[in-house]
Amino acid sequence: MNLSQEVYATMLNKKLKIFSALAVISLFGLTGCDEVVAKPSGYSDQIISNVDDKEVYNNLISIVYDGIREGSLSSNVLDKVLYQYSVSIFGPYDKYVSGYKDGDATLFDLVSSYRSDANSARSSLSDFIKDHKAYWNTNDDGERTNDNGDVVDDDSAASDMEINRLLAKFDNIEKRASQAMYKEISDSTYADRSVFKEEKYLRKLRNSLKSVEKVTSATDLTKTLLYPEIEDYQVFDTVSVRGNDVTILHKSYYWGAYATSADNVNTYVEDEIIKDIYREMLVEQYLLDEQYSALGHSYAREVNIVSIKSNSEYPLAAGYLVNQFVDDYILAKPNQASVAESTNKVTLDSFKILSERCLCRLSASSQRAA
Repeated sequence: MNLSQEVYATMLNKKLKIFSALAVISLFGLTGCDEVVAKPSGYSDQIISNVDDKEVYNNLISIVYDGIREGSLSSNVLDKVLYQYSVSIFGPYDKYVSGYKDGDATLFDLVSSYRSDANSARSSLSDFIKDHKAYWNTNDDGERTNDNGDVVDDDSAASDMEINRLLAKFDNIEKRASQAMYKEISDSTYADRSVFKEEKYLRKLRNSLKSVEKVTSATDLTKTLLYPEIEDYQVFDTVSVRGNDVTILHKSYYWGAYATSADNVNTYVEDEIIKDIYREMLVEQYLLDEQYSALGHSYAREVNIVSIKSNSEYPLAAGYLVNQFVDDYILAKPNQASVAESTNKVTLDSFKILSERCLCRLSASSQRAA
């Protein structure tokens, strides 16, 4: 019997909906099982009956089902489930992330308010901590404790240590998001003659339908070298480098929480980066909860030996650097009344500066010898 195109499409849609539901149920039912694979009923059936004795290619439920099962659907579903679960553990980052419900308290708003006026915001922050055990002090039995180690009720006000834990977690999220952005721009794709151009990066993201600032003739855009003095987590900051103020990326162009106008909110960071960070934090929280003592033993042995690779062009550089560093910083007495105020204390910056100075000296010596 001949079927109209409308009836034909209706039959196809109905069968595909039934098939899709069965396929998803099967995927969830036996994820990770190698020996037994659940298959939907009618696995070998045709999706639609032949029309006018014409062959319809790939017209088997088995072909479509196998394509879904062997594709990325299960991985994508798992990512979404883990992210939603992580939001229940840590709370939503801000109101622009997936998983936020209207009226929910967010980390961004709470921390911003607390750092603006700690006294008035402490109560709201405390209520948030009560609802999210990831920030609690707990003993070996999983009971909530105060800062002195005494067991307290689960609905007790947050202690100073718990508040500091939440603040540190928030700062870590922001730092990791900035580092992820720096990693994206650090190759030569968005540079001309080693000069990074924000316009190229924005246009690439816009062409990929990402939520970032639209480039117009009035858009303020950066062009800069990616100086080694700028750390990856400073990608949105204005940093003084060699006498100049340098900015790599405009925060409001990518990060909804830092939008400068309610009418122009760009949520690339929330859409693409925060989700990955939350999933990573979920794994970290599991390790803290389940393997805390083992982590403590490993942390005590974290660094035994620092290795500095030799440079074949300057074979004496490594040894010269270590000796100079020991003389200038390890053996030298603080040049101020307190170590904190001393300018010759050991820091990452002092090590970098000394390293560059030693390399320059060796380079100059080699040139004079030549």
